[in-house]
Amino acid sequence: MKEILQASKKLIWYNVKILFSHKFFYFSGAAFLYFIITCVINYFSKGDHLSGPAVMPVLLQIPSVILIIFLSMEIVSYERENKTIESVFTVSGSIYKVWLIKLGVMYLVILSIMFIMDILSFFFVADFPVGGMLFHSFVPLLLIGNMTFYFSVRLRSGNAAGMITVIIVLFFLFLSEPLQNSRFFLFLNPYAKPRDLEIVIWERIVFQNRIGIIAISSLFLYLGLTATKKRERLL
Repeated sequence: MKEILQASKKLIWYNVKILFSHKFFYFSGAAFLYFIITCVINYFSKGDHLSGPAVMPVLLQIPSVILIIFLSMEIVSYERENKTIESVFTVSGSIYKVWLIKLGVMYLVILSIMFIMDILSFFFVADFPVGGMLFHSFVPLLLIGNMTFYFSVRLRSGNAAGMITVIIVLFFLFLSEPLQNSRFFLFLNPYAKPRDLEIVIWERIVFQNRIGIIAISSLFLYLGLTATKKRERLL
């Protein structure tokens, strides 16, 4: 048991070092720069300032989507580029455990960054439920991250996976006007309830949307993990 815990700690630390590469600092720096510039523009704006519901898509999800796509691409690409992918298959225990730890570390990093932005937005931009905003902002990222991971494994290319994911995200953004209040919209904002819709119906739509996103993201995770058992898909 002790040996398993030590091996898990080493694996977690190894993946933390992979995530905190030079590229990560460039992307995270760009995300925080976008966040700060947007906050400054909002503060000095003479017109309407960002409201609580607007914080979720503008300040939390836009920079986080960029980061999650990049990190999901890097999970497989880093191992392949540095020719360390074979070492994944030599780790004792289930290979699923290795990739789950990698994904778990990635999501913890994203959550930590989102939490910082969430708190800063609460104190300097608008008043909103911090925990709820963090949760609802993060749920679509689960699907985006797992989907990018799946495509990265299937296509054997992080760049191709990233491009496909970006196209899918842009497709949903393109349809944001007709779908923005629909249970089928990936970036449904539960804090932007239509005035002519009863609260009970809106809560049902949000619930169905979140359950659907979590279910589909779990499916992509399962398909991606299943594909990682085949060496030829990763080499």
